[in-house]
Amino acid sequence: MKPELSMSWKKIKESPWLETAALVIISIFVYLIHVGKFSYYRDDWYYMYDGLVGGGGIFVEMFRHLRPARGPVYEFLFGLFGTNPTPYHILLYFIRLSGGWQRYGFSTSYGPNSGVPFFSWHYFF
Repeated sequence: MKPELSMSWKKIKESPWLETAALVIISIFVYLIHVGKFSYYRDDWYYMYDGLVGGGGIFVEMFRHLRPARGPVYEFLFGLFGTNPTPYHILLYFIRLSGGWQRYGFSTSYGPNSGVPFFSWHYFF
């Protein structure tokens, strides 16, 4: 094997890009392989029906007392995506991917080789 090739492979192995690419590729196969066949889940159908009947502004009134921050978010998302479930599932994929990426970054920053005691960084998981 050429020394240049082994050095470049060593650089790739030591950089975070290999793990990031693996996280993205594996998560695509786990979450997005059947995204076109997804539908509403459990109680999502009546949120879509309420939005269809009352428009996006109905969500602000629905969640005014229980979860006031949810109303404007649902109003914005319903105005953006409508009643099609596929964009909602793709958005959830990106939210889950960012959570996994943050978990990976936290684990590498405070992992076993960082000098932080084991139970200190495992406490948060």
